[in-house]
Amino acid sequence: MDLRGLRRRVQRSMKRDGFGGLFKAVVQRVRPESVDDSESASAEQATPPDFDKVFDVDTEGEANLADLDVKGSGWYLGEDYAATNPPFFYEVVGHLPITHEDFSFVDCGSGKGRVLMMAADFAFQRIIGVEYSQALHDVAARNLLRYNRDRKKCLHIESVCADMREYDLPTDPLILYMFNPFEASIMRAVLTRVQRSLEW
Repeated sequence: MDLRGLRRRVQRSMKRDGFGGLFKAVVQRVRPESVDDSESASAEQATPPDFDKVFDVDTEGEANLADLDVKGSGWYLGEDYAATNPPFFYEVVGHLPITHEDFSFVDCGSGKGRVLMMAADFAFQRIIGVEYSQALHDVAARNLLRYNRDRKKCLHIESVCADMREYDLPTDPLILYMFNPFEASIMRAVLTRVQRSLEW
């Protein structure tokens, strides 16, 4: 990690959690490797390692928000990047009590675009990913160009680099997908925009 990345991580911890949160983060970083973090281990094991290999894309791994190129005063209110587990996604979206063709799908905080590719297995009207990191958005755009799956049911897929607090949601009936993308204050701002869009 370079000096800039370290500084941004310290800034983020201080702004979000104060000195106590920063201290806790440091302690967690230096704890012995022998500590059994079973929750983290099980989550890692549940993520199929072959999604990227099968579809020749790049969605695996994690990215610390402080190491990304997010601009603006509220950059630290987002969450680190981690890809959605495919079985979890298909379980949730596949069991929605809706006719998929009647809805558009928006992934709020779409990262490298894995969810956008998986959503294409459902016949949504269109699929949109909104990501405020230019670096992650660029990866998602490349992935969408490479993703070639025969059973795609939606061909209208796009990735947008924007802040959800400023993004104008489509007027179609929507499914909003959020995989822990940001803190509560951002969530409130986004939900306010959603509510206003319903009043138009």
